Amino acid sequence: ITVTKDEYNNLHTSVVYKKGGEEITAADGLGLYFKNVYEKPEPAEVKFDLTKVLENADLSKYTFDFTLKPQGDAPASQNADAETGIETVQNTADGKISFSTITFGEDVDSKVYTYIIAEKKGINPSIDYDYSPITVTVTVTKGTEGENKNKLMTSVQYTKDDSDVTDDPKFENTYNTPTPVTPAEKLKVTKRFGII
Repeated sequence: ITVTKDEYNNLHTSVVYKKGGEEITAADGLGLYFKNVYEKPEPAEVKFDLTKVLENADLSKYTFDFTLKPQGDAPASQNADAETGIETVQNTADGKISFSTITFGEDVDSKVYTYIIAEKKGINPSIDYDYSPITVTVTVTKGTEGENKNKLMTSVQYTKDDSDVTDDPKFENTYNTPTPVTPAEKLKVTKRFGII
């Protein structure tokens, strides 16, 4: 802003706008604003993989059902039921439990999402089922520097029985061999012949 005084002692001003070192004329209005550009962050994806253990029996002969249930506003997995948001899977013959991909796309600086994984009720009376649910906590953060700038990143923590799971999260069932039933003593029958 330049202030000048004329011969009649009146003050006058002239305004020059500059942006990026270049003069901008007010007449055309070009550049007389601050323009921000929003870029949606790159989403992050996670998959939950667990292990099924069956003591005292060949796991390949048995399958068990497991559910993944999002809590609150946590996004559902790709293959979850459209109405309930719950996904149900079975273990493979080698004991793998794998749920489908979960995509985190909400623009957050830092947010925690929670999921519950549980084994469904079984019907085999010879098996002790592991009904202790596993809580999965996913912390989503947004990168601010370098190659992670504007990318969502995740860290996953499994908890079972109020303790953090530091190794492979698993459900452990035990097969109990049925006690053989002792057959009842054979019924003795005596046949008698008589003359009438």
